[in-house]
Amino acid sequence: MKSLKKLVALVAVAALSITAFTGCKKQNPIDNKEIVMTIGDKKVELGLANFVLRYLQSSEESTMEMYASYGYAMDWDMEIDEDGTTYEESVKKGVLESIQQLYALDAHAEEYKVALTEEETAKIEEAANAFVKANKDEVKEKVSAEVKYVKEYLRLLTISEKMHEAIKASHTPEIKEGEADQKIMYYVQFAKTSTDASGNPVQLTDDQLAQLKKDAQAMLDGAKANGNLEAYAKEKSATATKAAFSADSEDLDEALVKAADKLELNGFTDVIDTESAYYVAQVTSLFDQEATDAKEAELIEERKEEFYTETVEKWKKDIKVEVNDKVWDQITIEGLKVNAIEPEAEEDTTEGTTESTTEGLTEGTTEEVTE
Repeated sequence: MKSLKKLVALVAVAALSITAFTGCKKQNPIDNKEIVMTIGDKKVELGLANFVLRYLQSSEESTMEMYASYGYAMDWDMEIDEDGTTYEESVKKGVLESIQQLYALDAHAEEYKVALTEEETAKIEEAANAFVKANKDEVKEKVSAEVKYVKEYLRLLTISEKMHEAIKASHTPEIKEGEADQKIMYYVQFAKTSTDASGNPVQLTDDQLAQLKKDAQAMLDGAKANGNLEAYAKEKSATATKAAFSADSEDLDEALVKAADKLELNGFTDVIDTESAYYVAQVTSLFDQEATDAKEAELIEERKEEFYTETVEKWKKDIKVEVNDKVWDQITIEGLKVNAIEPEAEEDTTEGTTESTTEGLTEGTTEEVTE
């Protein structure tokens, strides 16, 4: 039932509002039935592509507002690469690629025995009708919010989610013997930066760095005398971090991993000098079963995801795609703003929990549109 609730949450039962902004680029009325793209023998109407665009736009604009709060201005007409591609052009291109992938997955659904249940179909119908009913005609016109487009997008997203799991489940990755083996170390980090009153990073002076290195050496000497870095660090009110690792671990400092990987059981590194910190470490296990099992599960999931991506990319290449640029160029993002609004939570009687059943076009959101 969890995936069904997620499906219903994709479309909000909430009204949208439109406000005109002086000087903004305006989009003329469009014919939703014009064909913007063909994917194999599937003809994609402009209305569907516009609706998908507005869905993705809401997420992008949330990101833009977040960056703006940190002082990084982002505009739809800003260039994002050396070829002069604008942010708007990139997002619009991504929408068509997203639709192409959804239909590629849909085309192969039968091979994986993937289909919508009667309950899912009914929920899609209910959610689409409620969304369209809640909005004024002028809003629906701007975002192409016709029932058939909302329903089709929800159908494609649901099939996509099911295909993602089905394709991964069809693949059993090979994990070579010893590939997932993990050791355990404890390390103490002495960072070469501090923070000012505002929380901004401040580089230590040469004298402070010299003292920091002495502190690291003192920690190492004391730990060796004690025989246990974790216990000695605790004595000194310092933190010794436990970490599973192997020679190719990428989530730890490379120099730290390289030094620790050479050690015998309970061996200590020297003071390790890196660009960002000094480290001292002790290896306490040359093979940890729990960490190894977790790493193996991680590798399996990574390779299943790689298989999924490779499979879908092959399908996309096998389908002939034609885009009518003249039709797609009628759609503009700048001047039509789409904002996300948190919905109210409702009682979920299907599983006995309280949860929002109307989470908007992005999870946990509804939309507000301004122009």
